[in-house]
Amino acid sequence: MTSLPHQNTLSCVTVQVLSIYEVRSLEEQRRLFNELYDPSAIYENNITLLRGRDEIIKRFALLPLSTHSVKLEYEKPVVLGATTSA
Repeated sequence: MTSLPHQNTLSCVTVQVLSIYEVRSLEEQRRLFNELYDPSAIYENNITLLRGRDEIIKRFALLPLSTHSVKLEYEKPVVLGATTSA
């Protein structure tokens, strides 16, 4: 099966976004955020809500200061088939 061009672009952007977690250089983090995130971006997870690219950059700048390293592993989502019951 041949992948569509937008799938390759999406994969590339996904890798770039995930690399922000692993990058140790604050300058590289800032470059990636400026390239990939809108100034009004929102970052949200179960315990954090950050509004605006600058706030997100500030929070992510703590990663190299508070961790020895970060290693992410991305697994493509699995599409499950529909099931029926009798």
